[in-house]
Amino acid sequence: MHRGNGPGATGLLCLAALPILSEPPAKADPAATYLFHLHGRIVQEQGREAVSPKYGRYEYDAILARLAEAGLVILSEVLGRCPNGSGRSSDGPASAPPERSALEGRMPFSLQLEPGSGVVVGTCTGPLNAADARKGALAFWEKPEWNGRPVVWDFREAQFDIHAPEIRDVAQFILDNQPPSPPPRVAFVTIRDVDFGLARIFEVYREHPATTFRVFRDFDEAMAWAMRHGSIEMERA
Repeated sequence: MHRGNGPGATGLLCLAALPILSEPPAKADPAATYLFHLHGRIVQEQGREAVSPKYGRYEYDAILARLAEAGLVILSEVLGRCPNGSGRSSDGPASAPPERSALEGRMPFSLQLEPGSGVVVGTCTGPLNAADARKGALAFWEKPEWNGRPVVWDFREAQFDIHAPEIRDVAQFILDNQPPSPPPRVAFVTIRDVDFGLARIFEVYREHPATTFRVFRDFDEAMAWAMRHGSIEMERA
C-alpha cells in the first residue's frame, strides 16, 4: 500500500504511508474503496488522544491504521471541540459569510409540501456548493407554515461541490439561524458514495436535540421515516 501523490494527497494524516485522508480527494479513484470514519464524541471533546475513565484510550489513529491496512482508503478528521454541547466548534467561525452560487444565482432546488404527508420535500439538481446550501435553508425558513415540519432533501440528481471545512460552516449557519421550531426530522437522499459520506459528516455537525437527522439512499424509505410519528426522545432511546 502506498501514499498517493495525486489530488487529495495533502490531506493525508501522518500514518506511515497508509491511505488516510482528512478530506475527500479532488478526484475519486474508481478502483478504490472509500470508508468515511466518524469518531465518537469523546474525541471531539478531548482530541485524538482521548481517554475515557470507563473504557480507556480511544486509539483513534490505531483504528484508522487498522482500517487502512484492510485495503480501504479512509476519510476521517478530528472534529472541533464543542464545549457547550450545542454543536458549535471552538476552532471555527460561528457562521460563514454568504458567497456567490456556482450556478450564477439560479436556485438549483425547489421546495414543496408533499400532499397528504405533512413533509416538505426539497428537490435539488446539478452541482451544489455551500452558498446553495444556505439558500436552501433560507428558502425553507421563509415559509412560517413549514415551521416544525419534517423535511426530505432529495439530492439524487445533484452533486455536492463542497469541502469538509465548508460542511461545518453550513451546519453552524443552520444551528445559529433556524427558527425556534426546527424540523423534528431531516433526511438527505443521495445515491453517490462520496456525497453519502459528506452527508454523514454534516450529520455530526448538524446535531441538535430537537432534530433527528439521517442519510438515505432510497427516497421512499426517507419519506416513510420522515412521516413517522412519535417523540425524538423515544426514537433515540
